Amino acid sequence: MPKRLNKTDLRMKKFAHLHAASNFENATQAAIGAGYSKKSAHSIASRLLNNVKVQRFLVEVAEKAIKPLEIKQDD
Repeated sequence: MPKRLNKTDLRMKKFAHLHAASNFENATQAAIGAGYSKKSAHSIASRLLNNVKVQRFLVEVAEKAIKPLEIKQDD
């Protein structure tokens, strides 16, 4: 059974999905979309991008996006 995410982890995961959806271009808007304050979104986004857990979420999101694009080579 997968580990249940707490409220903070869910917000971080939402940030990761929104940041990936913006082609990794607008972390501030991703932070706002994830429910962080507009006033502090810029600094929070910077902190989140350096957070190990968020980095893992970003890798998960990127891998899921790439998987359908993989081309299988015939032997």
